[in-house]
Amino acid sequence: MLILAGREKEMNTNDLQTSLPYHPTALDEHIMLFLHSNYFSVEKTKNTIETYFVVRAENPELFCNWDITALEQAFRI
Repeated sequence: MLILAGREKEMNTNDLQTSLPYHPTALDEHIMLFLHSNYFSVEKTKNTIETYFVVRAENPELFCNWDITALEQAFRI
């Protein structure tokens, strides 16, 4: 039973990678995290990955160059 479930999950990651070809190549581990967080629903996972890359492209400051001291100073007002 576990082997069958593992193969099904592997097929889901392959399906997702081929259905989203214009996004950067995501690691299988990342896709599995997206699948797990969406209760292994492929359609919901596609939407989540789509949203993730859109938000990441439009708001790069949320994902890189975090300066914790600047955040601390901003909250000291």
